[in-house]
Amino acid sequence: MKPNLSVIICTHNPRFEYFDRVLNALKGQTLPLEQWELVIIDNASVEPLCERVDLNWHPHVASKWNHALVDFMMPTLADLT
Repeated sequence: MKPNLSVIICTHNPRFEYFDRVLNALKGQTLPLEQWELVIIDNASVEPLCERVDLNWHPHVASKWNHALVDFMMPTLADLT
């Protein structure tokens, strides 16, 4: 069954106490998990979310760490040292 709803979260270096509250609220909502998907886009957080957040509770989850921002910023950061 294809999900009817997509919850998309785009974030960069989130405050984990807030991010955990968001995920806990999503876990506690009443729409069956099979009817919605969760998409998390980690926009080059210093500590990738995939290393801190367990998303195994949802059967339709996608998590993407966007390294393009890191690749873009690295030459600039190197110039500062």
